[in-house]
Amino acid sequence: MERNLRDRRYFITSLVLCVILVFGSIALSKSYGKWNQLKKTMIAARRDQAWLESIKKEIVRAQRLVNRVNKFAEEAKVLGLTPEAWKIYDVDIQEKVSFPQLVEILQQTTTGLNYYFEPFNLYLTKSEPDKEGKAKAPDAALEEQQSPQHGGEVTEGDMYLRLKGNFIVRR
Repeated sequence: MERNLRDRRYFITSLVLCVILVFGSIALSKSYGKWNQLKKTMIAARRDQAWLESIKKEIVRAQRLVNRVNKFAEEAKVLGLTPEAWKIYDVDIQEKVSFPQLVEILQQTTTGLNYYFEPFNLYLTKSEPDKEGKAKAPDAALEEQQSPQHGGEVTEGDMYLRLKGNFIVRR
């Protein structure tokens, strides 16, 4: 009987230990799943935090830029560099010019304290372009210059100038 009782104790103890092992394994598995999910959540939270920090730095950088632009605009306003203080003249020259005239025109397209030239297009060629915008062959241009309606004389160094832009002058 004593042996039977001992066997029963071992059996009950073994059974209790098996039940504890099964429930422990289930609890461990659930805990591991929760831990794994928390780990993924932490990685995502750190990534989002880094992204927010970079956005915060970008906002600070943009704010500094806006402040610098506003400061520049205020200084420009104090100096009279507002659009109302300037007059814009359109420049559109399309004609034959001699070299001295060309030099004079190009010297006038410089920038100074009270004026500024904003070029859009500069086109120089030895002969006047045809309607399609292509320069004529040198022989054709020479024949045209020698024709009676042109005056008959070839002026050495004549060039065709096309200059477009804006001449901006302080009022």
